[in-house]
Parts: sequence; C-alpha cells; structure tokens
Amino acid sequence: MVSELASLSELVTIRDFLRFAVSRFRAAELSYGHGTVTALDDAAFLILETLHLPIDNLEPWLDARLTRAERTLLTGVIEDRVVTRKPSAYLTHSAYIGPHRFFVDGRVIVPRSFIGELLCTDDGAALDLAHEPERVLDLCTGSACLAIVAAHRFAQAHVVAVDVSRDALEVAKENVKRHGLAARVQLQEGDLFAAAPSAVDASSAPASSRTNVPAFFVALCERAALHADPNRFGLLYRLLWRLVHEPALRHDPLDADRMQAELMARAVRRDMHKMTAFVRFRPLSTAAVTEVQHVAWFEPDHHIVEATAPFFARRFAQMRWAILTPERCVRWDGHALTFGPGANREDAPPADAAEQLWLTYYASIFNPARLKLA
Repeated sequence: MVSELASLSELVTIRDFLRFAVSRFRAAELSYGHGTVTALDDAAFLILETLHLPIDNLEPWLDARLTRAERTLLTGVIEDRVVTRKPSAYLTHSAYIGPHRFFVDGRVIVPRSFIGELLCTDDGAALDLAHEPERVLDLCTGSACLAIVAAHRFAQAHVVAVDVSRDALEVAKENVKRHGLAARVQLQEGDLFAAAPSAVDASSAPASSRTNVPAFFVALCERAALHADPNRFGLLYRLLWRLVHEPALRHDPLDADRMQAELMARAVRRDMHKMTAFVRFRPLSTAAVTEVQHVAWFEPDHHIVEATAPFFARRFAQMRWAILTPERCVRWDGHALTFGPGANREDAPPADAAEQLWLTYYASIFNPARLKLA
C-alpha cells in the first residue's frame, strides 16, 4: 500500500494531502480525542506538525507546493496513522497545551488537560487563587506538561513533578530540559502516599468554605446525562456526592463509578459523531421551499438530537431541513431550530417514496401545537 500511495503524483499541495488524509482517516474509521476531535483536525495537525509548520493556522499553507521529499514524508506518516492507528501525537512526538509544545511517545499518555488550559489563560480569575502559589505539586506527572506549564505561569514557584513510572520520568526529563526549567522543576519518583513530603505544606493552605467540583466532572455530566441508560442520573448523583465527601476520588480515574460514567460519555460522543457523519438529507422539490427543502431519517442510540442539532444548523445554515428520529425531530428554517416529538420508523416513508408522502409525514410531526423552539 505504501508504494501505491508513494506513486500518487497527483498529490502536489498541502490542500491535496489534507483532502487525501481526511478521506483515508474516515474510510479507516479512526478514533480521535488526543487533542483533535475530527478527521479534518487530525489530518491538519499531522500534516502541519510533520512539515514543521505552525499548527494554529492552516490557511496560509493550503496551496503551498511540496518537494518530493516532503510528499514522501507525508505519504508515509498518513499511512502509519491508518495502519498503526496510533494517535498523531505519538507519530509526530509532539503535543500542545496552549502555546507550549511537549515531546511525547508511548511511555506517557497524550496530555489533554482543562487545568493546563486554565494555566495558559490570561484571565487570572479563572484559576480562583487567593494568591500566587510558591510551591506546586504535580502528581502522576507523565510528560511533566502540567508541571512545566505551571512553572511558566508562576514564575516564582518551585514545582515538584512526581510519577511512579521511570519511563514517564525520562520523558518528563526531556521536556524539562527543552523548556529550560531544570532549576525550577524537580522530578521525583513516587506515588500518592509516599511522594515529595516537603513539596506541599498542608498547614499553609488557606481554609475555604466552598466545595469545588472538578472540571472533568462537569464535562462528564454534559455527555453521560444524554445516555439512554435509565440509571444514569443516579450514577452521576452518586459520583457528585462522592467527589464532595471523598477527595481522593478526583485523582482515581480507575474508580468503578467514574469508569462507568466515562463509558457512558464515550458512547454518547460516538453516537453524536455517527449522527454528524451519516445523516443524509433527501432533497425535496422547490414546491416545498416555504417549509423544508431537505429531510433525513436517523436512529440514534442515545438522547443526542438536541445536543447535535446545532452542528447541522452551522453546517447547513443556508438550507431549510428536518431530521426525523424516533425520540425527537428537529427542523431548521434558516434562523432557528425547532424541536418536535419523535417519529415512528414504521410510519416514515421509505427513502425512495414519493415526495408527497414525505411532506405529509413531515407536516404531521411539525404540527405547530407540538413544537418546542430551541
């Protein structure tokens, strides 16, 4: 396959390789989430990073013609992404938190951190700190990305980065060196119960009357709450109670309740992606322009219609369309989303049905008395 791809002389510009990579990634049904969320995002990152170009702006480079060596390089890395299914960050040995670039490989997880994004923001209020810290402890540091970002943010702080994995600490050492922070970031092998006893003085921590919910839990709820499992709310309430009363749970991603909620959230994200990828609109004639021009049928596994509908409103903003599903139906009139009750698959006309059948069925779903405006 590599030799086949290498002979594709039609691929000349970055735009050509971007389109080709997206097609290959979608055909291979790759998974994302290591800093990218779509095939287009992933392909853009892989191509720009491989060519040592800035990853924050694709537009200036799209029509740049590539040398033979560059085309060979891109051909190989795109094929590696498809065949090995390794995250692009591992193939390029690079990952980013804000403007900070880090070396990564299979010895560490690819950094994806809401805390890191907060540390990179210019809005100091987002961190909700009474004063700038003098000491920072980063447990389970991995590549040391958070420790390094904290050291950049808090110029006077001494940072201790701890991990049980010697392999991970080797990666961390490389990143600390690349960022020139060896004097301020101390790497240490250890775990939660026997690490850096002098790094944090609990007696100096300010008392607080508030209980803060970790950011990961908010994002987790937004997706897990859309799962079809009727017990999802009981699970999320239990997790909330435990996060308040069991602080160690915040640092235990292998906890059974957290893992179950994560699996629910993952299934919902997969279902949302499937909807955005596989919904196909059937065009209707201009006679129906005043109501709807395109209609589609989709059967989601979870309660995702209202959460996913804004994607179609952005993607097909100039069309008037409706998506019918068994639980909720949604219509876009070019200005606002309108939601109606679910439709029965047995009642829906087949894909090749006459247009009038579709229009009649559409009208029965979007009866004005049954609608909900977004």
